[in-house]
Amino acid sequence: MALEEGVAPNVEEQNIEERHVNISGLFRRPEKYRIGEDFDLFFRKSVLYFDAIDLTDERKKRLALLFNLSEDAFRLAEGVPLPECQNSFDAWGKEIATRFEKIKRQLRGDIPLVREFNCQEKLWMPIQCL
Repeated sequence: MALEEGVAPNVEEQNIEERHVNISGLFRRPEKYRIGEDFDLFFRKSVLYFDAIDLTDERKKRLALLFNLSEDAFRLAEGVPLPECQNSFDAWGKEIATRFEKIKRQLRGDIPLVREFNCQEKLWMPIQCL
């Protein structure tokens, strides 16, 4: 079958799609984060993973990270909204890291344990973007 002049099969696009699927299989997502572990390390590994799989949407990065938290960590982080600013995912990650570090210190006994915390209450302050 002869090809029309100026029309070529879209082989290059198919190869790019196939390579993307094959390359993304080379990367393993970070293990789930559990309260008390090193969140900064988990966050850095997650950012590298998102770069490796070309995940650039800030909102989707937040959702992907939330899915990779233990149940307790998820309950604490879910209510923290993504700020409306440039580099919002990084600002959100720093805020979550601060909150997890505080809980980690409470569990170690470095600071007094607060009464039972109701995660459904709106006690979060807006995240300040730099």
